[in-house]
Amino acid sequence: MNKNIKNSLPLVSIVIPSYNHELFIEEAILSVYNQTYKNIELIVVDDGSTDRSPQIINNVMKTLSDGSFQIRFFQRPHFGAHSAINFGLKRSKGRFLTLLNSDDFYFPNRISSLVKTLLQSQASMAFSLVKLVNTTGKKLRENHPTSRWYATSLAHKRHVRSIGQTLLRSNIAVTSGNLFFSTELFQKLKGFQNYKMAHDLDFILRSLIISEPIMLSKELMAYR
Repeated sequence: MNKNIKNSLPLVSIVIPSYNHELFIEEAILSVYNQTYKNIELIVVDDGSTDRSPQIINNVMKTLSDGSFQIRFFQRPHFGAHSAINFGLKRSKGRFLTLLNSDDFYFPNRISSLVKTLLQSQASMAFSLVKLVNTTGKKLRENHPTSRWYATSLAHKRHVRSIGQTLLRSNIAVTSGNLFFSTELFQKLKGFQNYKMAHDLDFILRSLIISEPIMLSKELMAYR
């Protein structure tokens, strides 16, 4: 990409909270590196992993050290995903912020699609459909309990007037890694609350007071 074109695009900061996902963390990082959208900074925060995750992260960083990709790595004691997320986001510089859990991965056009969506709207947050996958990355069967829940939750969306109404009933965003939002929204909400399990849903519900989110009706990431 032409350097001038890259610099004209808004910076997107992506935070990966890493914890004991040595089997998946390299795939997660590379899925960020392989985005079609190139004005990205990646911040990886290892939350006290006891497996080989830190070593793998360092090795991947060495292979991506050609200067064309902005990546920073922090290691901390284990305080939970919510803490690692806030730690990384507070150190970000982007106009737009997003997350990626260390066992999930993006599809190549995810960031470009979400940037375009927010730039063309008045919304402060967007998310997409997700592909539900197993540990090997294969799509879950339709009769899997998670697949059935997701299909039922999405079907409910057709019977209400807004995405916000659906989110009050069910978290169709599925995961914190599916949230793409402005720095301004993050600052207004004062980050993620200290909930170990529901910090993503809490963040979404509080955001509804400020702005109706947009859901892109295409799969742009994989969720294990």
